[in-house]
Amino acid sequence: MAAEFAAIKNNLDSLYQTAKTLIEGTLQPKMGNSPQVEAVTQANQAIVNATQMLETRKNNASTLNTSFLKETLKSASLSAATGDNATTVQQQPGNYSFVAYTSDIASPNWNFAQRTVWTADNKLVTSPLPNNSQNSATLTDVSWIYTLSGTGAKYTLTFDYYGPQTGYLYFPYKLVKGADKNNIGLQYKLNDGNFEQINFAPAPTEPARSTMPQTAPENQTSEENMTAASQLNTTPTVSDINVAKVTLFNLKFGSNTIEFSFPMNKVAPMIGNMYITSDEANKKQIYDSIFGNTSVQTASQTSVSVDLLKGYSLATSWRTYIRQFTGLTGNGVQTSDPVYLIGLIGGSGNRSVARAQMNIKNIPHVNGATRTFTIYVNALLNGNYHISGAYLQGSNSARSLKFSTGTSSSNNEVTVANLKQNNWTTLGHFDTKMTSTTVSGTGTLMKRTLTLNQGLNKIVVSEVNNGDTPFIGNLTFTLESNQTTSEQVEPSSTTAEKNI
Repeated sequence: MAAEFAAIKNNLDSLYQTAKTLIEGTLQPKMGNSPQVEAVTQANQAIVNATQMLETRKNNASTLNTSFLKETLKSASLSAATGDNATTVQQQPGNYSFVAYTSDIASPNWNFAQRTVWTADNKLVTSPLPNNSQNSATLTDVSWIYTLSGTGAKYTLTFDYYGPQTGYLYFPYKLVKGADKNNIGLQYKLNDGNFEQINFAPAPTEPARSTMPQTAPENQTSEENMTAASQLNTTPTVSDINVAKVTLFNLKFGSNTIEFSFPMNKVAPMIGNMYITSDEANKKQIYDSIFGNTSVQTASQTSVSVDLLKGYSLATSWRTYIRQFTGLTGNGVQTSDPVYLIGLIGGSGNRSVARAQMNIKNIPHVNGATRTFTIYVNALLNGNYHISGAYLQGSNSARSLKFSTGTSSSNNEVTVANLKQNNWTTLGHFDTKMTSTTVSGTGTLMKRTLTLNQGLNKIVVSEVNNGDTPFIGNLTFTLESNQTTSEQVEPSSTTAEKNI
């Protein structure tokens, strides 16, 4: 049996050994007591159950070894002061679409939020999709726990695990507001173990402090404790999504439970969907899933596509939203319905919301150059990447989009200009590799590629000259075709926003 199934084999060996002991004892032993009927029945049933579950357990172990288990957050798993039945909790803001922002939210009165897809009527009044087979929960499961606050507040995650005793947990996280940066704390308890701190690097202005976890369980070795203590996650911020890694020791064969809570006098960061694997080599797959990335690498092409519907991302204004369109045409033929596009990324456009929505929050909100949309691209290789995608834009004046990494002074940006169709039902396409796509700028700034580093790159999408932006669809970043592996651009501090 393959190494990935070692835990399953050990479990079967143990069950058969128990049965063997009973059989060898005989029903009328010369010495000792006869086997009890209950013990025989239990041993037999345990073997039957294990045999019936063998394929399920092997699939679980194989998935853990070569990929990951994804555990989407559920509001029902929030308990005590943060549960759905708590009297102080309201539903997420009824006008939100993207539920994570690069701007502070001072005092959220909700604890759990999930991305919502919207539609619009002929007067452009927007409404969340109705509760049917294409509701937002089915289309996208991007979710956040905003707060864990109050006595006894916790989030409980239960999952089946048939891999080795040591596993790895990954999840996205960020701050709700910048004022919390020096007071962040998050802890977890695996099964009946003690609470362990999830360690974050201190904020730059904060003096270094001890990040040692609480006392480890008795069955955890000092070497394991040292490993856990040295695992320092990136400092959480409001404007970035980081991914935490937690090493889980002494996982049980079968059902496991992790409880997340906050240490006394601390504030927990926002946390997202959970990913569990038994092999750290699967980290890239996990990052791709978190940020909606799909990579393709062939002899002739290396590219990464970003699914804006399913990947974690950040807006700066509540008005930015993802909308479902039907009946669009592209290249003279009708597109496959439905199409999902992001609107009001930049500029100062307003969004009207149907009156039926509850807990309306008109924050955060910014206009002009500060209204942006942030995505993450997990590049396979260092290099210069062309950008392509779909857009919808039928206004009289053409619109532009700017893609950038780092600060504006890095010059690592591409501006796509002259985006315009004759109506709001024709889906257009742009590709900076093609001369038919106009890029703007002067001199060296008239670029057609973004320089990305191998690993995770933060990409900010924004307007140009305080103008409005078109609706945009999924984006693809394609390595410049005349660039061989030996010609890959060396990493630089200005473009290495984040690296795995």
